[in-house]
Amino acid sequence: MGIEVDVRDDAQFDLLMALAPYSIHVEAWSRGVAVYSASDTGTGLCATVTASQEAELTTRLDAHGMGSPLRTRN
Repeated sequence: MGIEVDVRDDAQFDLLMALAPYSIHVEAWSRGVAVYSASDTGTGLCATVTASQEAELTTRLDAHGMGSPLRTRN
């Protein structure tokens, strides 16, 4: 099952946060390009973000009690 979520929309982001604990696989696509993928199979999460997007993501994760183990890749 797939749903489209605009993470810039607070209501949609809240929906994503509510469903995330019950999800076994999540992918994000932007203009036909995969920007991240996460699953409960023991694989990692990979995402390409700008510095400001990283800051916003960390803030949102912290607000939901989910610390961010983000690692910077050069």
